[in-house]
Amino acid sequence: MTCGPACLHGVYRHYADDVPLERVVADIQTLDRGGTLDVFLANHALQRGYRATILTYNLDLFDPTWFSLPNEAIRERLFSQAQVKPWTRLQAATRGYDEFLRLGGKLMLLDLEPKLLRRYLDRGPVIA
Repeated sequence: MTCGPACLHGVYRHYADDVPLERVVADIQTLDRGGTLDVFLANHALQRGYRATILTYNLDLFDPTWFSLPNEAIRERLFSQAQVKPWTRLQAATRGYDEFLRLGGKLMLLDLEPKLLRRYLDRGPVIA
């Protein structure tokens, strides 16, 4: 599956970042059953020097009270949660978000409304 990496490659091309699609596909972490997670795409971008913000509504992984905390505190809570929720996908997401937060990624929970979408779409390319 290359949908996510292909979208990310399109963002790179928009910014004249000349990385081959094959390289992006090879570099992006995948799940055991195929596919990838948004956080794996964001981590690739962060490693290439981009800024990355993830707006998430995943309440299976994140408690809404965590979003006002510093990255280190969110990382600690993710690891504590992973100790009692041994689900494979959650474990993979936890590792991905740990790296994302460590690399300086920004995590947000905002009300999903038209003006929020317009704000991000007006800035430039978005992977949704």
